[in-house]
Amino acid sequence: MIKQILVSVILIFGLGATAQETNKILNLLPENVEWDEWSIADSAEIFTGDDLFLYINGGADVYLEYGFEQVVNIRYKNDLAVKIHLEIYEMTDPGAAYGIFTLNSSGKGIPEDIGDEGMLFDYYLHYVKDKYYVRVTTSRKEDATIKSIFMFAEIVEKKIPVNGKEPNLLKAFELKDQELKKVKYVRGQIALGNIYNFGHGSVAGFTEGISANSEGKMFFVFAYKDKLEAREWFASCKGKMNMNKKFTDYTSVEDGLTVIDKAGNYLSIKPYDRYYMAVKGMNWEEAAPVFAEMIENLNNINE
Repeated sequence: MIKQILVSVILIFGLGATAQETNKILNLLPENVEWDEWSIADSAEIFTGDDLFLYINGGADVYLEYGFEQVVNIRYKNDLAVKIHLEIYEMTDPGAAYGIFTLNSSGKGIPEDIGDEGMLFDYYLHYVKDKYYVRVTTSRKEDATIKSIFMFAEIVEKKIPVNGKEPNLLKAFELKDQELKKVKYVRGQIALGNIYNFGHGSVAGFTEGISANSEGKMFFVFAYKDKLEAREWFASCKGKMNMNKKFTDYTSVEDGLTVIDKAGNYLSIKPYDRYYMAVKGMNWEEAAPVFAEMIENLNNINE
């Protein structure tokens, strides 16, 4: 019965995926024998490609920026009218799934040992494994319901055969004297705009980037296709920062620049090889040893 319900929905929403691809994500859904007291509340839906805009109102663009393939979502209920909503996003690669996971995580979550990395919040559990981003949400947060969302999450997790790897760029953040939190992995300006506003076009063209917080400071590394492209984008960054009214006290220093943002924080930016790095909350002298440590880490990545 469940397979018949799912297939009827695929014919409506599965316009952007092949039958084989669609069946693959359906195989990750829990089987009815594994639900305990739960039953299907609403039949599964699958959205592929740009059809994601029909599912997520106002947030689909950032998923597409990372690299989105398809999502299946389904709702379950029990006799007490408690509902659980299961979503499985298939992204183009593990980095894309990891990026969405980091962007949707905050410092208020509790880390959980599930998938490659997981986090529990009041009403939902989410995790990343391989190229899949999984989120299980409940309408209540009683202990029994939280136990049930773990049940659904773990069933899906076991059906994903391999683990993914964190993006290599994260190794740049292995800093000795900084306890980094809220690490984010980005692949474009939409995601970056949710983290810090560098001003329109000031930081652009990168293939991937990372950010993290530490005691009021923020750290960034952006990677480009090659050294020439990084230098060209940094030259553009210098011009835009100098003209941007969001920043004051533009100063060109050594091989980099500093400005002060509207909140009164220094922002120091330095290019290196096919990267450029930024630190918010440190002037150039303070940021210099951090840049040196990042450069050493970046060199180790490239070896």
